[in-house]
Amino acid sequence: MARETKTIQCYPDDKIVNDRIRQYESFGWELINNQRCQEYEGQTYSGDTTVNHYSTFNKLTFTREKNTAWYKEVTALEEKYNKLLDDKPVRPAENKAKLRFFFGVVFMILSLPLLSIGIANGSVIMIGVGVVPIVIGLIIMITGIVKNKRNKQAQETYRTIKDAWELTSGREAEKIMEQARDIVENA
Repeated sequence: MARETKTIQCYPDDKIVNDRIRQYESFGWELINNQRCQEYEGQTYSGDTTVNHYSTFNKLTFTREKNTAWYKEVTALEEKYNKLLDDKPVRPAENKAKLRFFFGVVFMILSLPLLSIGIANGSVIMIGVGVVPIVIGLIIMITGIVKNKRNKQAQETYRTIKDAWELTSGREAEKIMEQARDIVENA
């Protein structure tokens, strides 16, 4: 009896875990262990308090028999399926552009009193001290606006590409998974 075993990690969300189990079972894998794990990521310190940080994930272990009549056909379908999934578009990371804009505005507002004092006293140095943070705040705001616009464009492009992928490769991947499931269940 020749068996193969595979262990994967996935995000600890019930829907994601169940979808991943369903996916592997379609290709003849049997779940033999589902373990919630925590991985230590380090500590942060806040005053007298120490906070430990952990990453949580599920570790799924599967096994399947290699001496079945369907093994070669199903593993070929699984390879085809995985190649389609490798081409699935990846969502671009959200950036903190809105936060940058907010900090720019706050930075500018907080520097206004310095500028006001400089103007009221007629002090060129105080005016300069007030203008420099305003210019810096303006630069922070502008970069926030530009990055936010780029992020929106990247998200829109991602959605367009993802929708196209789902209509073509995504549907093909689902058909392959169903075909493999039928072969395994009817063997």
